[in-house]
Amino acid sequence: MIRHAVRSRAFTLIEMLLVVALIALLISLLLPALGYSKELSRRAVCAANLSGIQQSVASYGSSNMGRLFVCRGRSVQKAFNARGGNAHNNRAWDNEVDAVEAMATVGLAFGPKVNVGGGYMHMRASELWNCPSRDFKSQWETGYPQLVVGYQYFGGIDKWINPFAGAIQARSPLSMRSPGRWAIAADAAMKIDGTWGGGRDTAYQGLPSHQHRPGGPPAGGNQAYFDGSVEWMPLEKLIYIHSWSGDFNRIAYFYQSDLGSWNPPLGAYGQP
Repeated sequence: MIRHAVRSRAFTLIEMLLVVALIALLISLLLPALGYSKELSRRAVCAANLSGIQQSVASYGSSNMGRLFVCRGRSVQKAFNARGGNAHNNRAWDNEVDAVEAMATVGLAFGPKVNVGGGYMHMRASELWNCPSRDFKSQWETGYPQLVVGYQYFGGIDKWINPFAGAIQARSPLSMRSPGRWAIAADAAMKIDGTWGGGRDTAYQGLPSHQHRPGGPPAGGNQAYFDGSVEWMPLEKLIYIHSWSGDFNRIAYFYQSDLGSWNPPLGAYGQP
């Protein structure tokens, strides 16, 4: 009987290195796609949050003679006041209403009241106020006192303030009679003290939302309108329409087609 020897052939070092290099190349090609897929998922969650905020605002207005709960002093679109704590452009009714208690009636805040810092007792914000693309949770700053949230909110803002136009008549929702395509809430696409990101942890941590890279500009932002629609807008279409500071220290971008007679200059638009 003739036996044929079976020769086993092992991988050479060069072949093994080649296989490892090919695997590394495939991983490097797939990682950006996986990262982009995760970001698209976060954008979708973000859009759902903003839609939930809009629905809750409409529900509150329908039950309160068309009035909306308003942001801090009808100016600071990142915060809400407790009763009597309103600053800036006060109205008598604003001091009668605790904005956070008002939000709790439609699920945008929840109790019971707890110690939120400095011995101050109040409710906390719903998770709907937290953007999944930000390392930030809505929280109280008790020195004011104000509840800082993860999105911009425009309810009650009757004057837009920016360094390009000064103070102009706002087209932000003031009551249930406001037009549907006015923005009620948006991502916090904010540039703080001349840089993307940074600022105090109790207000600006993790800014801006939906960054291309840490410390860089956002890809864009979701906008929720008073009619219930939500859309994604790229950075170059976002506009510095309003910020309570009125200068370039707290630049807040969002999008709205109806700007009245104001025609924003090129410098008001977001730049990559």
